[in-house]
Amino acid sequence: MDPLNLLAVILALATHVPFLVVLVVGAILALANRARHPQVSRLVVAYAVFEIVLIVASTALFTLLPGWLGTQGRSGAEIGRLYGIIGMVVSSLHALAQILILYAALGWRRERTAET
Repeated sequence: MDPLNLLAVILALATHVPFLVVLVVGAILALANRARHPQVSRLVVAYAVFEIVLIVASTALFTLLPGWLGTQGRSGAEIGRLYGIIGMVVSSLHALAQILILYAALGWRRERTAET
């Protein structure tokens, strides 16, 4: 990878650092409490890893794609349409991740109340 492209990706990722820190801390706390709540801990760690991978991958894609498509002779309109499609996919994946974390937070309560 071209050093300038790598720098562009790193700078774009810098805007996500606060949320990435929250995800890492959340995963660490979930692992620390896995003995008391193993299922919740697994779901929280899965959520954190999924979000981190999604953020890094989508940021790299959105940063590098215009330059690469431009060298392929694609027009701005074509790149814009592709960005719209990719944006919808990434947004849908974030929504699925949010469902996972909501289930981790609230799903276990339903099971416990069903036992009593």
